[in-house]
Amino acid sequence: MPSPIGHALAGVLTAWIVDVIPGQRAWRAPAPTASWLDRAGDGLTIACAALAAAPDIDLLFAGHRTVTHSLGAVMLVGVVVGLMAARSGRPALRIALMCAAAYASHLLLDWMAVDQTFPQGLQALWPLSHRWYISGWNLFGP
Repeated sequence: MPSPIGHALAGVLTAWIVDVIPGQRAWRAPAPTASWLDRAGDGLTIACAALAAAPDIDLLFAGHRTVTHSLGAVMLVGVVVGLMAARSGRPALRIALMCAAAYASHLLLDWMAVDQTFPQGLQALWPLSHRWYISGWNLFGP
């Protein structure tokens, strides 16, 4: 499975990819004299990095790779972040999709990874299904 650092980097990459998608993003365009952090995407990029690593919070509890590793959790993150963005006057849909995609990057990386624990994979379709899914590609070794 990818490390927490690998997951966080995937979240940063997701935020930066969404930044190059055309659309209204004046709220996120830094001044030429802005700090490196502001030019790199400011707090939203950091939030995407944290969200991409967040599904592994379930390591602290029983049931790793279940509820937090599901499309249901991705949708919940998108809705909560969208509501928060709307309340702050930011473009809610763009921010919600950016953060949900960052969270979903964790699921994608874990789905493509080697899993040596039983049951193998993740419950990606929870709450609709309790079936475990894994790609079998084994791109990320133990």
